[in-house]
Amino acid sequence: MGQPEGGFRSGAEWLAGTMESEYPDLPVQIAEVFDSHRAGDLLVFAREGWDFDRSNVGGHGSAAAADMLVPMVFSGPGIEPGGVIPAARTVDVAPTVIEMLDGRKLGEYRFDGRSLLQEMMERK
Repeated sequence: MGQPEGGFRSGAEWLAGTMESEYPDLPVQIAEVFDSHRAGDLLVFAREGWDFDRSNVGGHGSAAAADMLVPMVFSGPGIEPGGVIPAARTVDVAPTVIEMLDGRKLGEYRFDGRSLLQEMMERK
């Protein structure tokens, strides 16, 4: 896995360091699962292409890159068409949209994610 070397890393650093791996963002995702007092002691994923239920012919939510990587498309003033941000998380959508609608309100809320607006405006 392409994890960052040594010491503590932020969620953004883990995401960037694991983006090209078979399981992008997995260290952060696992830590967040076990952060809940309702979490069990064991986390099990079915192997890619397999499932725990015969009747399930499709699914989502595994740790595999095919389930973790989803496109995000934004458009608006100052956002260049065709810009690419190498790594983002779905929790970044809400703060991004709020900042796009009224950036003054962004500080009034707490988010797990971050706004991508500035980064999108800097990508040319």
